[in-house]
Amino acid sequence: MFKKFLTLVSLTTFASVALAGMAAGCSSSSNNNPITPTADAGDDSGGNVDTGTDSGSGNTGGPAACYSASDALFITESMYTTIYPGGKCTSGEVVTFYNACLDPNATNDTCDAVQVTPDCLTCLEIPNSSTSDSPRDFPAVYADVGYWRVAAGVCLAMQLNMPQCALPWQNQQFVCPVHACQSCTDDDSRSTCEDQAVDDICTTGSQVPAECQSALDALDGTEPEFTACFGSGDFASIYQATATALCVTGAP
Repeated sequence: MFKKFLTLVSLTTFASVALAGMAAGCSSSSNNNPITPTADAGDDSGGNVDTGTDSGSGNTGGPAACYSASDALFITESMYTTIYPGGKCTSGEVVTFYNACLDPNATNDTCDAVQVTPDCLTCLEIPNSSTSDSPRDFPAVYADVGYWRVAAGVCLAMQLNMPQCALPWQNQQFVCPVHACQSCTDDDSRSTCEDQAVDDICTTGSQVPAECQSALDALDGTEPEFTACFGSGDFASIYQATATALCVTGAP
């Protein structure tokens, strides 16, 4: 079975960096956010990379003791749409958000003061939605378990013109494994755990349609649609590619 998107890129890490803080309008206490982040991971530089995913070399150990299927979490279609008309951000705003919130030199203050339009901010990240129950497009980046994470699974589904796969893939490959393995304390156990989670609760719980799983299994990482979302494979490139595809140019 195909393990993870990130086995196809040069990263030995998941597309995530420690929270630099929550940008304007975003709150860790939002009661309508199904992936409400935990407290800040403790490093406000934004530069600590979460090394919690498969390196692509595979794991030969047994089941991870830190795996907890009961902690798995899934985003829901009732909260998010996958339309992405584009035109929400300029290329400059995508860069501005990265520099203010995701760059290794970013701080809580720079992220809180990020200068992008409200429409762009809504496309880029999850705002405080406590006053609105209206579904919205899943954000290009979001805060989850103490890290900023990129919606590369959603992006890839849109590039492949398979919007029905967007949320199942994001759940299976990104959201669920992080939560099911949140108690892991080292890279090796977390990598083993996330493999186990994807093979188990993250696939069954995400209810990935057969056509989506077949398309996922067929990927080899050389497809232009893959590059359009993952770029060269480092965090900054994945963010830039995904944010541009979802918020600047929009769905094909």
